[in-house]
Amino acid sequence: MLTLSASASNSTHQALALTANQLSSGKRITSAAVDPAGLAAANALLTQAAGFTAGASNAQSAIDASNVAQGALVTISDAARSLNTLAVAANNDLLSASDRAALQTQAGQTTQAINGIAGSTQYNGVSLLAGSTPTVAVQTGANEGSTGALSLPSSGTGALGLSNVDLSSSSSASSFEHATDAATAAIGSSQATLGSQTVALGIDQQNSRTASVNLTAAASNIADTDVAKTATKAAAAQTQAQLQIALQIQAGLAASSVLGYFAHSR
Repeated sequence: MLTLSASASNSTHQALALTANQLSSGKRITSAAVDPAGLAAANALLTQAAGFTAGASNAQSAIDASNVAQGALVTISDAARSLNTLAVAANNDLLSASDRAALQTQAGQTTQAINGIAGSTQYNGVSLLAGSTPTVAVQTGANEGSTGALSLPSSGTGALGLSNVDLSSSSSASSFEHATDAATAAIGSSQATLGSQTVALGIDQQNSRTASVNLTAAASNIADTDVAKTATKAAAAQTQAQLQIALQIQAGLAASSVLGYFAHSR
């Protein structure tokens, strides 16, 4: 006759409880006791994935800051071209004193606007074009050293060589015209640098996002429940439990029969 040990019954109930927990929680590793090494590996992968996610977020912040700076540089470049136009207009010996004064006033207002833009352009409280923050760096990946940077140009009239506006004569207007040409070229160079750095940040960001997704998937493969496999285990454990119950009933009936036999034999 088949017999049932207490340890076998206990093992079956534990298997049933584990598979039920795994199916309900969606986690294969429901505690460190289930798979210590697997849990450690999954946690390490998730930590790295979180680092890549944070790095991608940092890259986005830098991209946003670059976009703000580039937008301001477009306005400053437009203002520099306006100064160039005023300088060309002032390079005319037929102008009256009042004509020159009007051009000088307009040029002065334009340079003030440039300084206002350069001084007020910020991202999250960080000055971008005032010259106080020439470079900003951000970590774009999970590992130390995975960084991207932005070169932030000082874009006030002093840095651009436009602080001394003199349109009082054709000669001085010609000199200022050359200054505006140089300023426009410097602004264009700054825009190109920021543009290339923004592209690089976008590449780093995409790489970090992809790495985060893949690492999270790898951790899931280790720690999460394989539903089909676990359901099969659960069915087997359930069958085993039912068999054990049947054996217990059978054992109980056999014991009753023996007791009955001895009772009638007396």
